[in-house]
Amino acid sequence: MLAGVLPVVSDRVGCASDLVRGTGCVYPCGDTGALAAALHGALVPVAAQDVRPLMRGRAARYGLARTAAGFEHAALAAAR
Repeated sequence: MLAGVLPVVSDRVGCASDLVRGTGCVYPCGDTGALAAALHGALVPVAAQDVRPLMRGRAARYGLARTAAGFEHAALAAAR
């Protein structure tokens, strides 16, 4: 996503439900036909429009700093 391309992940990848859904393609793990369709579907928007700014903006909301802040928030909540 930081490279500006649509992600294609299986439904067993942890980020499928929040980071990827709605901006990329999620396919059922092990279903090669669905994977092929997802890869094809990911290429169509790229050919139709420049999705790089959208993908980079979406990916920028996630990262090491946000993960660390989440862990800190959870630890503080657990300590209370």
